[in-house]
Amino acid sequence: MYIQIEFWHWWVLALCFVVFEAMIPSGVFFSLAIAAGALGAIVMQYPYLEISPQLGIFATIAMTLTLIIAHRKRAQYQKALEEGTAAPAQTMLGKEFELTSPIQNGFGEIELDGQHWSLKGPSIKTGVLVRVLRLDGEMLMVMPVDIITQYEQERAAK
Repeated sequence: MYIQIEFWHWWVLALCFVVFEAMIPSGVFFSLAIAAGALGAIVMQYPYLEISPQLGIFATIAMTLTLIIAHRKRAQYQKALEEGTAAPAQTMLGKEFELTSPIQNGFGEIELDGQHWSLKGPSIKTGVLVRVLRLDGEMLMVMPVDIITQYEQERAAK
C-alpha cells in the first residue's frame, strides 16, 4: 500500500503542535511545529518525496531545534542564577524570617514581600524564627534557627 502525505498534512500537524505548545509551553512542541511546517514547504516543492525521507527530515529538523531550544533555556537559567534573578523560590534559600502562622502537620503558609509561600517542616509555633534550608518545588523547607544553631555548635565541637 502506497501512502502519500501531502504538504498540507504537515501544515495541519504543525498547527496541532502550535496548539499543544500554547497549552503546555515547553519549547518542544514549538520545535515540532517548525519542523512540520518546514517539511510541508519541502513537500510542496517535491510532491513525490516518499514517506521515509519525509520522516527522516522531520526528525532531523525537530531534534536540531529541540537541542537548540534546550541549550538556550539552560543558558538563560544559568545567567539568571548568576544575576540573582532566578526563580523566586531560589532567592529564598538561606533566608530567615519569623512565622506569622504556625506550621501544623508539616505544612504552613506565609506571606513575604507580597508573595504567598507554602512552607514544609516540623510543627512550629507562631513567632518562631526559621531558616529556609531547601526547596521542594516551590515549597520552602524550613527549620527553626535555634535548632540549626544548636546542631552547628554540636558539629563544631566534635
